[in-house]
Amino acid sequence: MNLRKNTLSVLIAVCAFWGLASCGEDRTYQYEEKTSEARWVETAVQEWYLWADSMPELGWKDYFAGSESFLKKLTSKIHSADKWSYSEVDSLAKDYHPRGLFDHLTSYGLDVNMITDPTGNTSRQYVRVKTVYPDSPAERCGLVRNDFITHINGQKVSSSNMTDLKGGLARTLVRTTLNYSLEEQMFFWSEADTLELPASEYVEDKAFPLDSVYDFGGYKVGYLMCNRLVASAYEKGSAAGEYRVALDDAMVRMKSEAVDAMVLDLRLCNYGEMDMVRRLATYIVGAKDAPLLQTFWKESKSDMNEQFFVDERVAANALALERVYVITSSYTQGAAEWLVQGLKGVLGEENVLTFGTKTAGQNVQLHPVESASGDVTLQLATAYVADGNGSYDYAGGHVPMVEVDEYSYADLYPYGDLREAVLAEVLGAMFGE
Repeated sequence: MNLRKNTLSVLIAVCAFWGLASCGEDRTYQYEEKTSEARWVETAVQEWYLWADSMPELGWKDYFAGSESFLKKLTSKIHSADKWSYSEVDSLAKDYHPRGLFDHLTSYGLDVNMITDPTGNTSRQYVRVKTVYPDSPAERCGLVRNDFITHINGQKVSSSNMTDLKGGLARTLVRTTLNYSLEEQMFFWSEADTLELPASEYVEDKAFPLDSVYDFGGYKVGYLMCNRLVASAYEKGSAAGEYRVALDDAMVRMKSEAVDAMVLDLRLCNYGEMDMVRRLATYIVGAKDAPLLQTFWKESKSDMNEQFFVDERVAANALALERVYVITSSYTQGAAEWLVQGLKGVLGEENVLTFGTKTAGQNVQLHPVESASGDVTLQLATAYVADGNGSYDYAGGHVPMVEVDEYSYADLYPYGDLREAVLAEVLGAMFGE
């Protein structure tokens, strides 16, 4: 009886599986057609992927998945818990480098988090504005960092309607601000006002949105905020290399003002290009004979291992500092982490002083593999990114020397403001306070 039952089950499965010779009719071509994308992904992964030898065996049903889903099936069980590789089906339809609620492709240009009444008087929920990006709908309607939103479209904020601030569904916001009374020694809310949000839109995330030089009685401190280590903007038709020029201009100004120390704010920097990592590192450390960074591919691709030295094109304008202060967060990822690792290798870990929270831990470089049709591009982890000494031991993230949770503070001052929590900690350490 069991034998007959098992035989019947197999027969039903074979008949249902039209991808091979099912029930007398050969439909192999249909199987090949419907699984061709997955099989291409598998071939590309086998050739290029850093951990290809750890790929799991998959069942035949898995091969009917699209490239994105199939790639996740291949990488989700990798020993290193790969969080970085992805399939780019349409680069104009998805932001592959979001930060929290911020999505540059269709966005209000802000990032927020949910918080319980910080005055402690109620258990009410508020949406706290963490970041407002320049030239965005959020900035144009008057939102600023550390505003608190109480209502979205007339409804009290909640975990369900907070996502409307990302999905383009928010129209009106009720905003309040947190104040402190020195006389009464207590926090209180300002009178609320209503804001009309413009429609969501493409928001260009400026790579270097802020740079300053602070003068403390003749001791000059340069400050550079870097959100992406890229040479050019996302936006089509933008000037090629405009962000490379912006970096050059900022660093040449710092050189001309003879800054004595530098604060590098990488808390929103979550990806970039090796060439820009080299460029910024060179501006900081100056001419060096040893490599800044190097890559290690898997054994079959070891001929692609590479060393990256300082960028001689900008070395003449380098600050040539022996110490640098770096601000990081959980958003700090990829190229920003390579930069920190490279600086530690050149200057010594004790001279790269980090503040903030632990970084994401991307110690690998991605390599694009494009399908024959050009419709799909796999971004695969293909090489470890190590410092000049060969160390790439930061898969767990860079742990800051001084941990500072800026969101535990009542005030989120503007980035670059000397009162801002993390920057204040940096300056306190710099001046021994």
